[in-house]
Amino acid sequence: MIKYLKEYKRIFFLLFSCKFVFTSPKKKDFLIIDGKRKELIFNYIDENRCNILHTRGEYLNLYILLLSLFTLNFKSFHLNYINTYIKVSKPKCCITLNHPKIYFYKLKKFHKNLVTLSFQHGHTFLNDKNIFFRNLKREKKNNLSADYIFVHNKYFGEKLFNEFINTNLVYSGSFKNNYYFKKNDNQNKSKTICFISQFRMPENIKNMGFSYDEFYITEKKILPKLFEFAKKNNYNFEILGAEWNPDEEKNFFNDILNDHNWKFHERTKSNLSYFKTDCSELNVFVDSNLGFESLARGNKTISFNFRGQAHLMYHKFGFNFLEDKGNFWTNIDSDNEFNRLINYAENTNIEKWNKENSSIIKQMMEYDPANKKFQQIISTI
Repeated sequence: MIKYLKEYKRIFFLLFSCKFVFTSPKKKDFLIIDGKRKELIFNYIDENRCNILHTRGEYLNLYILLLSLFTLNFKSFHLNYINTYIKVSKPKCCITLNHPKIYFYKLKKFHKNLVTLSFQHGHTFLNDKNIFFRNLKREKKNNLSADYIFVHNKYFGEKLFNEFINTNLVYSGSFKNNYYFKKNDNQNKSKTICFISQFRMPENIKNMGFSYDEFYITEKKILPKLFEFAKKNNYNFEILGAEWNPDEEKNFFNDILNDHNWKFHERTKSNLSYFKTDCSELNVFVDSNLGFESLARGNKTISFNFRGQAHLMYHKFGFNFLEDKGNFWTNIDSDNEFNRLINYAENTNIEKWNKENSSIIKQMMEYDPANKKFQQIISTI
């Protein structure tokens, strides 16, 4: 009964919060489930060949809603709505760039000839704090499937997706990272140290199961040292913003650094983040996905990650399968480790860097420029 009431509440909320579409969707070859980041897909597939099924309450197709109500499964109104949309629009292929949606991996049960493609977006902690991981554990593997799942690395492929979902894994790295062409060669870097922010609003940190101090333990210990090193060695110091609330984020870093002689780049929807990491002589991060993407692009990038020490539910660098320290990372909080990483990055030329680290970096994040693996699969549909 409680589940039914939740579904009624969900329907009621949608009816009063979204925009309505009154016409039946046209029959098209591709259906993109969840419209966020759809522009990336349009770089490879003609927009006119695609329908967009919005899943965040932006739009609701009343024609599909009415049809789905006749066969309503109260355990999952959402899945019933999507299945009805598929029956009407008759796509050959369904794509999502938002991997943690369990309903996507149930579609093959109802549409045997439908090709389904899912892309990993960001990290998933392999513990019960993560909703997606909990939901996967509840399901039987024979209930979940996808034709292809494009994953960042073998660790997530084998320990997460292949463990719970019947699928073909494609080791391709980040779809977005692969799209943005690396314009700057490794010989023409600006003398800049670029720190990749992971600032979050306090309520978001609480939802992750952290206290404020636990989450920011690395930033508070590393940034003053990093900033001081930059000043002494004539580096520009810049921070790439992560939050859509730039004023609070900038104030947060001002409080840590106690200095205003640095540059802050607000988060944007453009490729600024990739451009800045490509152009900077050294990038520094805790465990941001952008940091791993920067490594995959061949940029000198180092990681200080003490969050795994502060909170047992949080992974260390390398998702807990690497040693506590290596050429370009450390989970150990000490001055010796700080100096070791900085000295290695500063004194190692890019050719040696790539030779010594490329195999380990590939374990963190694959790289498939122009998403050629995706293009090859799509060309057969």
